[in-house]
Amino acid sequence: MNHQNKLMLKKNKNMIAKKNTLLICLLFVLLSSISLLSLYIYLELFTDKTSIDFENIDQRENETKNQTNPVSIFHSKITEGYYDQKSYYNYADSEFIYKSIGLNFRNDRHAHYIYKLGVLIQEIYNIENINLSTVKFQDNKDSILNAIALKLNPISFNYSDTESKNKIFKDVKQLVDEKIIDKHELMNIIIPNHTIILSIIYTDAFARSILKEAYNDNPSSDYYRDFLFYRDIYYPVRESFIELFDFYFSNFKKPDISYNKKAKILKNNTYTVPTRKSLSQNHQNALDIFFNKIKNNGKYEIGPEIYSMTSGIVVASENDWQGGTTFESYKNGGISPKSGNGVIIYDPTQKWFIFYFHMYKTTVKRGDIIKAGDMIGYGGNTGLNAQKKGHGKHLHIEIYDWKSKSFFNCYKLKSIIFGQ
Repeated sequence: MNHQNKLMLKKNKNMIAKKNTLLICLLFVLLSSISLLSLYIYLELFTDKTSIDFENIDQRENETKNQTNPVSIFHSKITEGYYDQKSYYNYADSEFIYKSIGLNFRNDRHAHYIYKLGVLIQEIYNIENINLSTVKFQDNKDSILNAIALKLNPISFNYSDTESKNKIFKDVKQLVDEKIIDKHELMNIIIPNHTIILSIIYTDAFARSILKEAYNDNPSSDYYRDFLFYRDIYYPVRESFIELFDFYFSNFKKPDISYNKKAKILKNNTYTVPTRKSLSQNHQNALDIFFNKIKNNGKYEIGPEIYSMTSGIVVASENDWQGGTTFESYKNGGISPKSGNGVIIYDPTQKWFIFYFHMYKTTVKRGDIIKAGDMIGYGGNTGLNAQKKGHGKHLHIEIYDWKSKSFFNCYKLKSIIFGQ
């Protein structure tokens, strides 16, 4: 084969290759067009088109209305997992949901859930448009408290500016002065459960220490699970509580009383001052003050009268502790299973929380504004440890300093209480 024939053969092969490539491209375009056409036909024939379904039009209208219904929004966000869920709370229970969206603060155990929904409630009800100065003319007292709750829960309060906060308390004070509501009802809105106070104060180390106990199956476990749940919600906004307490105190304290004084916790000759040597064996961040004399009421001890060392707001006062010496024997009541009956007072002049534990009985209630020297109850031996033989007959006291975010040690406590 000569050279010219070879060139011709090579040229023919190149032309055939180009034709084959063109045919392949055309075939690909054709197959793609067929696929798109098939998809269009399928969508037209087998899927729901946007025509009006007259048979279901009423149902669709109702569904549209329900999308703006607060209860429906609440229910859908719960069932869709919009909020953190805990296995020991049945958030999907419809009765609880309806009560909660109605802001029923009568149920202490679940009242914290309203706080969790503070932002959602603000979104649904547009709380900035609620005028507390006119709400008093409503006939239903619960409606008044609900309107106040929308503004005085710590989450909503946290997002209000100073002018709005002053306006809220001005309106609320008017309602209290006119005896339409009671200031104790306001404090029950701010702190619907006393465990919230402990949850914003106690340390991460304490929270970790109770994890094991929280997941057992007894009433003590219920308490500690609640503590952990409250802490998750309120610890990030705990400064709002202090601001709420300060507003509450400044608005409801009596103008003719000095709240800067201190007083003795116990009357003379009713107690023994702990020695410095004994403090080495004491709780390092608390002080136990032992009574000289007690009375017995069955397994419970009745100690001397206890007086508030400082002025302030009673943010917790719990009675009815029942239990024994173990977590399993605890039944209910008190500040906590271990603390027993007690009182917690917030002193806004010094930014202190003062804890009085193991009491037999308290004589004040949440929301009281007291002055130094006012009686708050009787000493006792309630609480798991104090119920043990030889461990009663004392008052357990702690002071948490909000400014330093720490508890005073037993040596400083002794100095503050006894001047020694």
